[in-house]
Amino acid sequence: MRSCVVACLSFLLIVPTSAAEKTHFTSKYHQVSAQIPYGWDQVQGVRGNTVLKLARTGPREQRARVAIVFDSIPEGRIARGFDIWNMTDEEIRKAESKPFYGEPVTLLNYGRGGIDGFHFVWSKTKVLMPSKIMLWRFTYSGIRDQTAITIRLTTYGDEEWFNANQAVFADFVRKLKLSRI
Repeated sequence: MRSCVVACLSFLLIVPTSAAEKTHFTSKYHQVSAQIPYGWDQVQGVRGNTVLKLARTGPREQRARVAIVFDSIPEGRIARGFDIWNMTDEEIRKAESKPFYGEPVTLLNYGRGGIDGFHFVWSKTKVLMPSKIMLWRFTYSGIRDQTAITIRLTTYGDEEWFNANQAVFADFVRKLKLSRI
């Protein structure tokens, strides 16, 4: 029995570090905690308001990214205590259908949901880029205190790639913690 334990421990010592990928992210400053999905890499050197950015590449060089972005809301822009769920369906459709870099956006679906006790509006959109590559987005937009929170899956490629990543994104969002950690 002892030799089995020693053999197992010695095996663990020679496992390459890539097998021990980082699978958890915490920012106490932003009060965010997330499980990093298997096969996704954390992108370094992101913009100041981007709390976490993840990326992966598909078998046909498709790309997928997940980002959590916090933006301060200027005083007076919205009333304190504003609940995003009070937006009408028309307001949501208008907000989520704005052109993306001048390209028309097709709103596929939208609704309201919660993440860790906070109210969010979600939308699924697609945009045909000038390069003829389809950009797909699944976005959650919400407010915590006077901070706008955007959690977005962006994929470049076909609908099959987008759908495959939606399941991973749904699990990521379900495990995401935005409470005071």
